[in-house]
Amino acid sequence: MKIDFKEFVSYDETSPTFLRWEVDVYSGRNYKILEVSKGDIAGSLVSSSGYSQVKIKHKLNLCHRIIWELHNGEIPEGMFIDHLDGDRFNNNINNLRLTTRQGNARNCVKRKDNTSGVTGVNLLVNRYKSGNVIRYWCGAYFENGKNVVKRFPVAKFGEEEALRLAIEFRLSKEKELNKIGVPFTERHGK
Repeated sequence: MKIDFKEFVSYDETSPTFLRWEVDVYSGRNYKILEVSKGDIAGSLVSSSGYSQVKIKHKLNLCHRIIWELHNGEIPEGMFIDHLDGDRFNNNINNLRLTTRQGNARNCVKRKDNTSGVTGVNLLVNRYKSGNVIRYWCGAYFENGKNVVKRFPVAKFGEEEALRLAIEFRLSKEKELNKIGVPFTERHGK
């Protein structure tokens, strides 16, 4: 059964979670213990997922998803709510956008373990039982739900040229994909 969040919480930019309770919430055996009062901050800033969450009707809900629904209605199946600035606790409605999984991924910063300097470019090392080691610089991207990878062997091109070709490939695909679909954001790969 779908929860009508408007019955329980409201959007408030003065709250650290951007939500406040619209009702008193009781707990305990006979629901006689006042847990929170109307007007209190709804939710907490810490969760195992790294997002703000609030428990409504015995179910944990992500605050940013509630806020989106309060302003725009139900989130369609398979869609995501993305934090434009990458700050999981900034649930300001102006910082949220509805997007696909692909669009959400295109707003990610460069991973800390990235060794190439470019998102979507990595070094692949294959070690065989024979003792042979083959190294590739790879350019990768997602298109139509599939991971597409192009390998540039270091043995064929040399270390620097293989890396340059992988970066060139990845950046050219980003440009192509920006023209035909969900664009990469300015903060992607930074």
